Amino acid sequence: MTKKINQKLKLIFLLSALLSLFPIARALAACGSGAQILSVNLSVASAAPGQSISATVVYDQTGGWNQMYLLGAFNSTSTNITTCGLPANVQDFVLYSGAAGNGDNTAPAGMGYGPLVVADTTAVTQIFNVTVPTELTTGSTYNFIVAGSGCDAECADTGNLES
Repeated sequence: MTKKINQKLKLIFLLSALLSLFPIARALAACGSGAQILSVNLSVASAAPGQSISATVVYDQTGGWNQMYLLGAFNSTSTNITTCGLPANVQDFVLYSGAAGNGDNTAPAGMGYGPLVVADTTAVTQIFNVTVPTELTTGSTYNFIVAGSGCDAECADTGNLES
């Protein structure tokens, strides 16, 4: 009887230990820097392909990383950045590593636009001059999405995107 109780206690202890690691595993899967996009506002409600507009992005980061990487894209089917490499008329990135709003790429490489310095918990406002990609379909509706992370904002690894 004592042996069965000891085995059950060992099993309960092992399960408790594994469950306690869950938050750590979750934080490792998504960077865990506390990156947040607080708001995104465009200078116009409707823009034509090829037109330049302003995008005001307000963000902060609460995890002590003091940096932010960003990805920004026009997407016709989602309000989140989705799989990279979709046709340009579905998702087209304009804000990524080496492109501060003037990009035009369906699968950009690199760590995202940045790193941008962020003081812990202090909101930062940044204005990007964005050129609407000419590949977008005139008259269609697109969501302008900005996502970020304190680790990286890679198109090939959207699991690190925190906002």
